[in-house]
Amino acid sequence: MNELKKYRKLIDDIDGKILFLLKKRFGIVRKIGVVKAAAQMPVMDKKRLKELYRKRMDIAERYGLPKKLIKKIYKDIVAFSMVQEKKYKG
Repeated sequence: MNELKKYRKLIDDIDGKILFLLKKRFGIVRKIGVVKAAAQMPVMDKKRLKELYRKRMDIAERYGLPKKLIKKIYKDIVAFSMVQEKKYKG
């Protein structure tokens, strides 16, 4: 049972790091929203989005992670990011 607690603690620590990094990422997203709004750029950049997914799938493959899961996670992250960016479009 102590071994199980140890592993759960490791998972909790990793999850905390993931959440911290998401917080940082969304902070940067807000800054991008400000820049795009000032430059009157669209929120959606299809070329950038396609490249983002391709690169993330390459990394997922390298790490032996299920591509379907990683794509789903990134679709949610990108959807939330676009909502955040739109807040600055006025």
